[in-house]
Amino acid sequence: LNEQISSFSSIIYNNVELNSKVKYYYDSMVYVTYTNAMPISTVTIDGDLIIKQTWPFNAKGGYKAPYTDDPLLSITNELSAEQVSIEQIMKRNNARNFSLIYQPNYQYSNRKVLTSSSSFDKTQNYLNITIIMRIPEQPIRYTPPTSELLKYSWIQYVAYLIVIAFLFNRLNSFVFRSQVIYTYPIADVILEKME
Repeated sequence: LNEQISSFSSIIYNNVELNSKVKYYYDSMVYVTYTNAMPISTVTIDGDLIIKQTWPFNAKGGYKAPYTDDPLLSITNELSAEQVSIEQIMKRNNARNFSLIYQPNYQYSNRKVLTSSSSFDKTQNYLNITIIMRIPEQPIRYTPPTSELLKYSWIQYVAYLIVIAFLFNRLNSFVFRSQVIYTYPIADVILEKME
């Protein structure tokens, strides 16, 4: 065989499950491509999977599976060649609110070794592609439920109230004890002489 492979494109299907503050389960795909001017025999691509959000996740309730009615690849139905093309799959994937993006950190390839000017060595007639996907810790935006909002706002309110009340009490006692502002006492109840 006199095949020369110098580039490749691939779609990698992922099932995503989030189960901390938000509980979501959905499918997504990432597009990985590599191009080299010379024929390749081994390619290693190392990168990170990043969650892409258009809108924040909703944290109310249990597990949510937002795309069960609209899968990226429906295996049960008959598919046309257009529906399984890379372009159509990635358009559907990118139109979603939640998807994944693959960001390669580095790419490395080994070239096929020429034994003569007209052909390749038959022992080198293979292609090995290694794609390493790391999932770094990343912030996830979500809309908290009302109970969580009230809990955090109450804690902040009480914390500020204690500090401000303490400072105001100290300031008030300092002003009146040190006579910083001229004050004189007035009785609330006026006693009249009884005749």
